[in-house]
Amino acid sequence: MKIVILSITLITLFYSTLCFAQNEYPFNESSGGNGIRAYWYNVPQDSVKMEIFNQNFQFQSSLQIYGKTPGDSFQVHAAVYSKSGEKIYVGDFDLIKGQAKKSFSAQFNGNFFSLECPVEYLTENPDRIIVTVKSADDEITQEIKCRYQRLFGHVSDYDGKPFEGIVSISPEAFISGTAIKCDSSGNYDIEVPERTYNSVICFAGSYGISTLEVWAWHIIMDSEQRLDFTVGTGEVYNLNVWPNNGGPNTYFISFRPMVLPFTQNTNITELLENIPKYPITINNDEFQVEGETFDLEPEDINVWINGKEVQIISLQKYFETGKNKAQISYIAQVSREGLSRTGKQTVKVEFETDIEKDGKKVRRSSMGYYQLNLNFTGLSYFN
Repeated sequence: MKIVILSITLITLFYSTLCFAQNEYPFNESSGGNGIRAYWYNVPQDSVKMEIFNQNFQFQSSLQIYGKTPGDSFQVHAAVYSKSGEKIYVGDFDLIKGQAKKSFSAQFNGNFFSLECPVEYLTENPDRIIVTVKSADDEITQEIKCRYQRLFGHVSDYDGKPFEGIVSISPEAFISGTAIKCDSSGNYDIEVPERTYNSVICFAGSYGISTLEVWAWHIIMDSEQRLDFTVGTGEVYNLNVWPNNGGPNTYFISFRPMVLPFTQNTNITELLENIPKYPITINNDEFQVEGETFDLEPEDINVWINGKEVQIISLQKYFETGKNKAQISYIAQVSREGLSRTGKQTVKVEFETDIEKDGKKVRRSSMGYYQLNLNFTGLSYFN
C-alpha cells in the first residue's frame, strides 16, 4: 500500500497472437497495425459498502480504448459487435487534452491516450470492437478481436472459513471498477480480456478495520487460471520477482509487509491519525518510518513457485523511501533448483508473524502472488 496501513487509492479510484494483439502497451511501431487496443470488461453492476470510508465501492462493465494521440483534440468512434454480427454498442468520444468529461474518463501519457467509459452489462461477451481515431489531419481505423480468459478461485480467511470478498481486476494501476463478488462459499469466477494486469485485489467491506487486502501482481491472463486467496490482517504489498541474471540459480523477491494497526479504527480519519511514526537516518538524510514496528525472520515466510515450496536462502530488510518518508521492506533470495526455466512462473509469498506491543501479542498474516514470463534461457523476463 502507498501508506503502511492501507491503500489510499481506494479513496481516489473507486502475447499475430498473444504478444502484440492483446498485451503490449505502450505500443511501438513494430507491433503492427495502428496501435489501437480496445477491451470490453463485462461485469454485472454491483457495489460493496466500505465501512472505513462510509461509502460504497461501485463496480460495473466498461469499455477501455488505448491508442496513439494524433493531437491535442481528436475524436474516437467505437462500434462493438456480437458473435452473430449484431452491432450492440456505439460510442463517440471527443478528447481534448486538459479537459475533463463527465460521461467518460481520459488520460494522456506521452504520445498515447486511454479512455474508459461505463457500459451496460451484456449476457454474452462481445466478439469484436472497431475503433476509429480521427483528427483534423488523419483518420485511422482498426478492428480488435475480443479474446477472454477465465479467472476463478476460492477465497477464505486464515481460519479456513469461506470469505465473501470482492475480487477487483485492474489493468493499469490499483483498484478498478472491474470486480465481482464471491458467493457464500467463497468462490469467484469471471472472464476478463486477455492481457497482462497490474493487479488483482481481493478485499471486503471490513478492509482497514478487521482485514486488509490480498494482492496478486503482474497477472498474465494468457490462459485460464485459478488464483485462491487467503484474506488476513496484513498485506504482501509492492511484490516483485526477478531472476538472478548472472549470479547463483536463484530468484530475488521484494515486498513490503503491511499490517493492521493495533488500535481499532472505524473511519479513515482515525486510521490516518493513528499511524505510528519514528525517525531514521539513511545516507545522512532524515526520514519518518510509518507503520507498526516489527521484524520478519526467514521462518515467518513461505514461498511457492508454480505450486512447489522453495528454499529461502536469505532475507534482508531495507527501507522503501519517498519524500521524507520510509517504509520497511524485504528482499528474499530463494533457490530455483528443480524449477522450470521456461514459460510463465507463478510466485506465491506468504508471511505469518506475532507482533507484540504493550505486552500483548497479535497475529498478522497475509499472502500475495506475482507472475512473470521467462526468456528462452530462463533469465530476464517479459511482459
